[in-house]
Amino acid sequence: MNILNIILKDMKEGFRSKKELALMILFPIVLIVILGTALSSAMNGDIKLGQINVLYTIQGKDNNIGTSFNLLEDKLKNYNVEFKETNNIEEAKKSLENGDYACYLLINENEKEIKIFKNERNRLGGSFVEGILNTFVQRYNVVNEIGRHDPRMVGQILKENNKKYVNIQSLNEKKEPRAIDYYGVTMTTLIIMYSSMTAAFGIVGEKNRKTSNRMIIAPITKKEIFMGKILSSVIITVIEIIIVIMFSKYVIKVNWGDNLPILLLVLFSEIVMAVSIGIGVAFLTKTEAVMNGILNAVIPVMVFLGGGYLPIDEFKNTLLTNVSNFSPIRWVNSSILNIVFTNNYEKVFPAVLINFSIAFIFLMIATMLFRKEEA
Repeated sequence: MNILNIILKDMKEGFRSKKELALMILFPIVLIVILGTALSSAMNGDIKLGQINVLYTIQGKDNNIGTSFNLLEDKLKNYNVEFKETNNIEEAKKSLENGDYACYLLINENEKEIKIFKNERNRLGGSFVEGILNTFVQRYNVVNEIGRHDPRMVGQILKENNKKYVNIQSLNEKKEPRAIDYYGVTMTTLIIMYSSMTAAFGIVGEKNRKTSNRMIIAPITKKEIFMGKILSSVIITVIEIIIVIMFSKYVIKVNWGDNLPILLLVLFSEIVMAVSIGIGVAFLTKTEAVMNGILNAVIPVMVFLGGGYLPIDEFKNTLLTNVSNFSPIRWVNSSILNIVFTNNYEKVFPAVLINFSIAFIFLMIATMLFRKEEA
């Protein structure tokens, strides 16, 4: 009952605060609209890829694929794609790793196959070439098959460059997030991290108002006070985030997918982590200014490494990509985007585990300091 009273008291104070409501509800909605609109052309593919350099090797005696590929090479020059042939496969792969080329094509005439090796630092360029190459392979296979039955038709088909002979429809087609979808996710996870400040100020506010001493001498155990503070911060944030998600889903039309329970589980684990970090930092610091400074320094870095402002892959920096894996926000954003757009759940468990593990560490720190403080 004491815990419930603390929760109700904090909830009344939280929902009375217009500043907190504006920060936690209106702020992410405004950011989703602004960023989703301003960057829509960039994230929907209406961007210039620049010069795309491609290495390729043709192996084998049969020259059917090579001849057709040379025709494709000439056409792609109009799209700023430059091809360079090499016979040294190992050197080609090293050049690809160094970032000199967007991708490397290994064409085997004898096996009738084309292998593509992409440089992840030039993901857009590599994906562009891969898409063109898929079309080329489909067309080549169709022409080759028709040529077996009626060789006279081959010449006519090759002249009809604009005609489509193959139509593929996938049952599990991969969707790409629009800017409004991407920032719908990342701005939500960003604002959740700022709930750590709400939790931290909840602890510090009691001290500043001298109400913490009254709570301690009241017939309430320290365990009840501690649990009440944690649960109230979590419940308040959960309500605010649900409002943001529902508004963005039905009004702004952000794509949150069809499995909201799993998404809410991932977001809930982040909320618990953020609240725990805030409470832990509140007990670790002696002044409100220091607490505020630490949280305002740490949160933007975690969000940046998590791809909250821009996708980390767009920086094409291997070191930055590797460092970003240490940000729990990276795991949260990746797991949600994978669920919504690729129906892939493999990152859900790691994301939830990481969040709860960090939460456990900070709660243990806060518990020990709370006991020491009131001893």
